[in-house]
Amino acid sequence: IKVGIFGNKIPQGLKNLMKIFGNQFSVSYESLQNFSTQAFDKYEVIFVIGSLPVSDAIITHLKQWLKKGYGITIIPEDEKDVLNLRELSAKLQLGEVKDVKEYSEPITLKKPPLESPFYKNVFQKETFSGEFNSPLISKMIEFYPNTGKKYEVLVQTIDKKPFIVRFSEAKGQIFLFTSAFSWNTLERNDFFVPLIHRIVMLSGSRFFDKLYIRFDEDEQVAIRNQSPEIIRLRSMQDSSEIIPEQYQQGNEKILKFGKNTIAPGIYAMLQKDKNIGYLAFNTSAKESEMQFFDINKLQELFSSYGNVSVVQGTSVEISDYVSSQVSGTSLVYWFLLLALLMLLLEMAVAKFV
Repeated sequence: IKVGIFGNKIPQGLKNLMKIFGNQFSVSYESLQNFSTQAFDKYEVIFVIGSLPVSDAIITHLKQWLKKGYGITIIPEDEKDVLNLRELSAKLQLGEVKDVKEYSEPITLKKPPLESPFYKNVFQKETFSGEFNSPLISKMIEFYPNTGKKYEVLVQTIDKKPFIVRFSEAKGQIFLFTSAFSWNTLERNDFFVPLIHRIVMLSGSRFFDKLYIRFDEDEQVAIRNQSPEIIRLRSMQDSSEIIPEQYQQGNEKILKFGKNTIAPGIYAMLQKDKNIGYLAFNTSAKESEMQFFDINKLQELFSSYGNVSVVQGTSVEISDYVSSQVSGTSLVYWFLLLALLMLLLEMAVAKFV
């Protein structure tokens, strides 16, 4: 994915994050002074840290660019960006931009709404089963989304102010942050990495790769790839390789799989000697065999095993039954019987001797 990050001062945390995903993203950093309509020809995903120029030419090209399925993320740098954001929001009809609100004490975010498609396959419910480790927010721009637009508040503050809003614009996406990185601790929070990664992957819906296969649900997967080279899959477990059936469809390569052609596990996708990503193959989540044997069949199967007993129905717990068979009721019974016989024998000896 070709990512362009524009800003007069790029946050170091964002730079470090982009290095982590270097094999997935091709990232370029440019000054906002250089932003022009040419940016929409160079990049598929754009981050703007600060004020996006709002000339008629920029807005026209942005709208055309979004129709192609691309995505832009806008993050204010400081208070001076409020006026620009207000003008941009008016031209794109995103919503009403108020002034900067400063909190006397930093506040936190509410737990992310995991039921949102945005968080699908990103966060397990167990991740946030306890208290959400929220970043702290000291300032933010008060923003009220246009209810006439298709939008989603991805995360909000505890006082119910939007922190990140996602707008669906044509086939593309607009992500709007209402708080500058210098106004919060997001960059130093463990929520930052999966959040930004997901934003990049979903900035344009056509850039989302499904990188896992369920044998009971999927028989093929689409990979963004225009190279004519064949994709090979190499097992991360034993380094064995297979070449799945594949064909080109536009800018995507379709890989097809039969249910018995590949073992579960993680596979590296290779073109020549270059690793272009990974695929995970998962076994079915459904029970493989819902039928069961009756008592006669079980007795037949285990008839040759002298140390195996097949028990049909009992009114006691199975653990109590097993215990009684091994060292319980039957042995106690013989012990009491022998003790009684010994007592009777002793009485007879004492009487007649």
